[in-house]
Amino acid sequence: MSNWGSTLIKHAAALMMATLWSTAQAAGLSGSASLIYGHKYLDQGDWGPVDSQSEFGVGVTYQVPEWPVPVVGYLLFSSDSGTDSTTSSSVKVTGKTTEFSGGARKNLTEGSTKVFVEGGLVYISAKGTGKDPITDKPLLSSDSALGLWLGGGLDAMLTPTVSVGGLIRMSKADAKSDSLGGTHFGLYAAYHFLR
Repeated sequence: MSNWGSTLIKHAAALMMATLWSTAQAAGLSGSASLIYGHKYLDQGDWGPVDSQSEFGVGVTYQVPEWPVPVVGYLLFSSDSGTDSTTSSSVKVTGKTTEFSGGARKNLTEGSTKVFVEGGLVYISAKGTGKDPITDKPLLSSDSALGLWLGGGLDAMLTPTVSVGGLIRMSKADAKSDSLGGTHFGLYAAYHFLR
């Protein structure tokens, strides 16, 4: 996928997340919006020196009264820089991924502290950059794929509207040349509306 196409998808995903959240509030639905920070671990064989990436993003959940489980959505960005020494000359490289996922959450416990599992579909785009040490020309590769994600976590209310929690996720989306998904560990803070 072209760089322009990936940028368009990222902006569309961010707009969709904001629209879902504002629509849920306007409709009087309960839910939350969260900020997430953590780490994503990708396949070392595919990603080499940039397989351990810092990750940040946003998440939304909302509960339609007639539906048995809440709907969830995430937009996550990860990146890392390193040096590829597998060739005769060391090459500085950067790896980045963007994940847009949607699905459903099931609370396993109730009360002020909830344990939950969740999962659904994920679209992942990835980009790698570097510079050829001999020709000094930039090296660029990009790819994208649709896949699945599964996760779980813990959410603890601090006030009637604010909670903190932790997430563990696994995402899998295999492109033509690389595995774009990975294992995610994250912490988050969430604002809850109309609880």
